[in-house]
Parts: sequence; structure tokens; C-alpha cells
Amino acid sequence: MLYLSQRFRCTLLVLFIIVAFFGLAATNVMLAEDRPRNEKAIADVEAGRVETARASWWGFNPSDATKALQSALNCRAKRVVVECMDRPWIVTTIQLPSDKEIVFEPGVVVEAKRGAFLGKSDCLFLARECKRLALLGEGSTFRMHKSDYHKPPYQLAEWRHALSLRGCEDVTIEGLTLAESGGDGIYLGVGSNNATNRNITIRNVICDGNNRQGISVITAENLLIENCMFMNTRGTAPQAGIDFEPNHFEERLVNCVLRNCRSENNAGHAYHLYLGFMHQKSTPISIRFENCTSKGCEQYSTYVGVANRNGERTVRGSIEYVGCRFDADQGAGVYIRGNEADGCKIRFERCAIIRRDKPESKVAPITIVAPRDLDLDAGNVAIVNCMIRDSLDRQPIALIASPMAGLRNVSGSLTVESPDGKTAYTLNAEQLEKWFPTQGMIARIPRQAFDWRKSAPVTSDAFSVKNSTTFRLRREAALIVWSRVGQPVGLTVKMEPVGHHVPKAITINLTSPNGETRELKPKTDEKNVVYTFTPRETGPHRLDWQGDNKETLQPIRCTEPMAILGESSGARLIRPMGTLYFAVPPNVARFAIVVTGDGTAEMVKATIRDAAGHIAAEQDNIAAPHLFILEADNGEITQIWSITFQKASEGVLEDVSVQTVGIPPVFSLIP
Repeated sequence: MLYLSQRFRCTLLVLFIIVAFFGLAATNVMLAEDRPRNEKAIADVEAGRVETARASWWGFNPSDATKALQSALNCRAKRVVVECMDRPWIVTTIQLPSDKEIVFEPGVVVEAKRGAFLGKSDCLFLARECKRLALLGEGSTFRMHKSDYHKPPYQLAEWRHALSLRGCEDVTIEGLTLAESGGDGIYLGVGSNNATNRNITIRNVICDGNNRQGISVITAENLLIENCMFMNTRGTAPQAGIDFEPNHFEERLVNCVLRNCRSENNAGHAYHLYLGFMHQKSTPISIRFENCTSKGCEQYSTYVGVANRNGERTVRGSIEYVGCRFDADQGAGVYIRGNEADGCKIRFERCAIIRRDKPESKVAPITIVAPRDLDLDAGNVAIVNCMIRDSLDRQPIALIASPMAGLRNVSGSLTVESPDGKTAYTLNAEQLEKWFPTQGMIARIPRQAFDWRKSAPVTSDAFSVKNSTTFRLRREAALIVWSRVGQPVGLTVKMEPVGHHVPKAITINLTSPNGETRELKPKTDEKNVVYTFTPRETGPHRLDWQGDNKETLQPIRCTEPMAILGESSGARLIRPMGTLYFAVPPNVARFAIVVTGDGTAEMVKATIRDAAGHIAAEQDNIAAPHLFILEADNGEITQIWSITFQKASEGVLEDVSVQTVGIPPVFSLIP
């Protein structure tokens, strides 16, 4: 009996433990799955008796916790704690308030509701003109569902950010992980009336696997980003770790500091600055990177795009890199585009660039691209006590520039370690002359003034479709048409897109020899566009077309003689195949043709023939601007030379520009 009693008592104990376990589990499931509002606690908050509120007091619904979380954040308490519920807080867009400290406990996940966020700009958290806001979340995560947004019913977009700040002031973001957004991890954009973000601190934050950028900074003043990591950005260009990219010349990048940050395994640049919308009248910028690193990114470690997209003088100010290390695995460590020699001050101090390239790599560890549209000198770069460790023997600094541009105001000291050994360079005018000896050659070519209003065709033959070859002008075009007073002129063109863009037939400006300007409206002719006008005087008439970078114009036929005008930066072509003709006037002994591809992958082969049809010069695989210096016989008559474009042996045939020096900037499709 004693044995049976003990056994019975043991059985009861086991049953009790089992019942207690499942009861506790059931209670936990209830707490995690559904929690009702705590009306008494809410009343205490709204009465001002509680300064710290807990979000779960407003309830918790595991399928959609938006209402509860939004109500908690809108409450009267100065501080709100969002608890870890063992399940995510699944929400639609949450509007953040001012004057609030929001603490997300370790382990908290705030997750985007699946099937929501159908709007292209729907963000997980939105702070619009908030002030005195803190988001503190060490060990907590804001997560969206990037892969969902790449397929129906979603429209492709790049603005479904995890956290969007617009025109905010005095904001601290600390400890959070922002992952898998349909846009940026964090976006700092304008508020109403172009309000900038001021006094923003982002510290100990991880941006992981976002679609467009880890962080995008459109406008900010007094911004500190410290001890942060931007990683695995992939989906929509630019796909950078962090991107400073104002959308308007009035936006600001003032006193922006990145300290102890890492940018790793991004599909784009590690640190991307695109200042193309800013210009000389913009507020001078000040951006500083301290002890930042890059690793595993698929483009450049730091891309500094200063060039104004409309050819205006560039923004002033300073960009500094101090104590940074760039593991440039698949591109340049430093790529500076379009900075003028008296423009923005760009300084690298105690920085290291580590290159582990394959032998076919074309991009130098430091690459400087001169301003292209204005033929201005590039430079204003200081490289002080920096080091390059390169797996290849090559020149450490490359210049991509029109031969009419030079490289000035470059100073400092640079040590290069390569298979060839260790070399120390002092960066001064003498060293630049050794590296770029052709930059002064263009100055020895006499210039000729050219006035299109005084031009005339060599032949009166009309340019017709049977003579045409494939020459598409990209983004903008200027044509000269010889016209006789009272005789109607018809120009037929084809407008085609670059990529999936749908081009629009737009008006073009017509300028007569006396300077009178009027607009010509387009008319459709099957798949082509026709422009017609009746000249009011005899002579050359100029037609200017201005599209965008995704549009091209191809002349098909004209009832009067027509040519392409390539002033300033030259004629901009896309995928040219065939021959253009140009005139060498009398008494010209030396002139030049400049042919340019784009970047390092877009290349072209160019062959130049003299008036007798003999090859005068030829160059394959042109990417950077290539200078053809040509000798003419200094004769007494105008000679017709030609340039033929073909696919290069390497790269792809895409963007090409051609310009003249010392002869008229005019190209024709027939001799």
C-alpha cells in the first residue's frame, strides 16, 4: 500500500506539472496573440499621472497592431516603451509624433504588414516635421518585405522606406536595425516649404538588405551618423551604402559627419555623393568622413559626383575623408567626377585604398573626371599622407578629361605599394605633367572663330533617307538647315527611347540668321515626327532640340541641306555606326578631333580619313577622351574629311561624343 501511495502521489505530481505547464503556455499564447486594452493604465497616462507608458496598454493584435501602436505613440506620456511580445508588431504606416522618447525593447520586431504598402511612397515609419524625437532600440528591428514589392500587385518604386524623416529637428535614432525595405533604411528628405532636417543623430544603427540605399540624405544640417553599418543594399539603383543626393539646388548638406561607419557588400558604391542638382549659388556644402571603411561593394568605394547636370558651375564647400580605409574590390577606391579646379575642396588625409583587381581592370585607384560641358580644369583635391596598396602595377591616379581641360590644385603626398615595389610621390605640377603630358597639347592648336549664322553648305543637295546612317543624338541636339526665303522646309526625325522610357514629341526652337526665335510644333508621320517651317530670309537656320537623358533624336530626311552642330561639348551620340563628314577650311595646318566614350566599359573605335580617303588616324577601345591631332596641307580650298565609328574590340558601344578643335564644329551625314 505504501508503494502504491507513493506511485499515486508521483503520478499526481506529474499530472500537476503537465497541467501547470500547458496552462502557463496557454497564458503566454494569449498574451502574445491578443491582449486587450488596459483602460485604467491608459486613463492614468492621459491624466498625466504617468510619464512612461507601455505600448501594450493599448492592446496587441498579432495580425494588425497598427491601431494599438499608433495610439500608444500619440499618448500624453513623454516616454513610450514598446515591449517584446514574442511576435512582431505587424503594422501599416506609423506616423511619428514630436516631443517623444520611444524605446523599443531588445528583441522587438516591428514588421510591415504583408499586402499593405501598395502606394509607391508608403513608409513603415514616417516623421513629418517632428521635433525633439528619440527612437531608441538596441537589439530591435524594423523589417519590411522587399521581395514582395518587386512583383504584382505592387508597382515598382524606390520610396517604400523603413524610416522617413522629412524636415525634422532634434531627432536621435539609436540602436535600431532597419531591414528589407522597399526603398531606403533611413531617408532624410524635405518637409513643407523645403524645410531641411536639422540636428539629427543616427548612432549604432544597422541598415541591412534595403532596396535602394542604406541611408539617403537629401537635405540635412548638423547631421551625425556614428558607429553605423550599411550592408547588403540591392534592388534599385544606386544601391549604395549611403547616398548624399539633393534633389534641388536650394537643399542643404551642411555639417554632415560620418564617424566610424562601415559600408559592406552593397551592389552600388559604398559612399555615394551625387550633387548634380546643386550649383555655385547653392549653400556651400560641408561633409566629413572619419575612420569609415568599405568592403565587398560592387562599385566604387567613394563616388564624389560634383558636376552639375545642366552644365552650370558647381557647388562650393568642402568634402573631407580622414583616416578612412577603402577595400576597393571591384572598382576605384576614389572616383571624383566634375570637380572644378577652383570648386569644392576635396581632401583625403591618412586614408588607405586597397585594390585586389584582375589584370583587365581599367579603373585607377584614384580616378578624376574633369568637368565635361564647360571645358574647365579639374582639381582642388588634397591627398595628404595617403597610401595605395595595389595588386597591379599602374599609375595610381587617372584623369578622364577633354584635352582642353587640365588638372590643377592637386597637392599632397601619396605612397604606392605594388608588385613593382614601394614608391612615394609628391603631388605637384611637375608630377602631374609626368602623368598627363598630353593635357597641354591642345593649347598649341590655333582656334578659329565660328559663327553658324555665316555658314553655307558645300553642296546644295538635300539630305535624304537613302544617304543616312544610324546617328542618334542623345538628350540634346542642334541642327543647321540651309533655307531659302519663302520655300517650305520639312525635317523628318525619329524619336526613340533609351531603355523602357517612352519619348515625347516636343517643340523645337528655330533661330533664323537675324536672331529671331520661334517654336516649331511636331506633327506625326506614321512612326516619325515632322517639323515644318517657311523661312522669312535666306540663310542658315538653327534648330535646337532639348530632351532628357533617356531620349534620342535621329534625323531621317530634310528637304534642304542639313548638318549637325557640335559646339561646346560636341555632338552627343548613342551607338553610332557609320561615317560623319566635316570640313577643314583653307589655311588650316593643324587641328584636332576629340572622341569620348563613357566611363570604362562604353567604348568605340574611330577612324579618320583625309580628303583623299586615306587613313589619317585610327584608335580602338576609346573610353576616356582621346585626342586626334591631325595635320592638313594648309591648302587654299575647303577639304572634306570623315570620321567613321565602329564597335570597339572591347566593351560595349553606347554613349559617344565627338568635338572639333581648330575647325568648324559641324558634321554632316553626306560629304
